[in-house]
Amino acid sequence: MNRINRRTFLKTSGALVVTFSLAPESLFSQRLDGASSNQVDGWLSINADGSVTAFTGKCELGHGLYTAQTQLVAEELSVPLNRVKLVQCDTEITPDQGTTSGAQSHPTNFNQSSLALACATARETLTRLAATRLGIPADQLSARDGVISAKSDSTKKVSYGELIGGKKFNLTLDTRA
Repeated sequence: MNRINRRTFLKTSGALVVTFSLAPESLFSQRLDGASSNQVDGWLSINADGSVTAFTGKCELGHGLYTAQTQLVAEELSVPLNRVKLVQCDTEITPDQGTTSGAQSHPTNFNQSSLALACATARETLTRLAATRLGIPADQLSARDGVISAKSDSTKKVSYGELIGGKKFNLTLDTRA
């Protein structure tokens, strides 16, 4: 029986591939802007024009997830669907939600306590900010099309963009929202 040593094996085997990364610290990075998945800012931002950008680590695989998540954001925040932009699967800027595979990629499994919760937390916060700005109790306000107004006097109103547009929420997700 011939014995083969490592040197002979390496000389006669096809190729030796060595890989490395110039930026190993970013290999598994999430949210380089510092936002975390337990922060509202990790899931959504409201722009100065009142449009909403939402972030999700899950990917559309052809079963309607993009549409479902966009609708979820629009409904939770009472904004028109066409004012919501959804950013999916960009590991540099989206929250780490693990894999998108099998049961983990079905729309009913997504965001039970994340994107929906972030939107609910944002909605409650925007309502409180509007109550302070308008001098009206929060329970006497309603939201529609990205504007919060007094139920009794629709001329008393403020838009989401005016309240927080372009700024960070800097809030932890609120499970009571």
